[in-house]
Amino acid sequence: MQVDQYWHEWAHLLQRWGLQGITASFLEAAAPAGVILAQCVYLGQPFIREHTSSGQMDALASMLENRQQTLSFARYLREESKP
Repeated sequence: MQVDQYWHEWAHLLQRWGLQGITASFLEAAAPAGVILAQCVYLGQPFIREHTSSGQMDALASMLENRQQTLSFARYLREESKP
């Protein structure tokens, strides 16, 4: 699964809400607990499926399961927030 195909969309959404920096910090701090966070995403899918695609949710969970991808996305968020 190509997880980074959604990064731009996720970064844009977080930027609109002003949450890029705090999300990047959270992802860096929570990277060791990524597997647990991924399981929360999997468990929450039935409740939020009408608001987002299952492909995006699977990609998010997959990213959280992989520490390197999580840290890469956090770096991507920080780069996107630079003027």
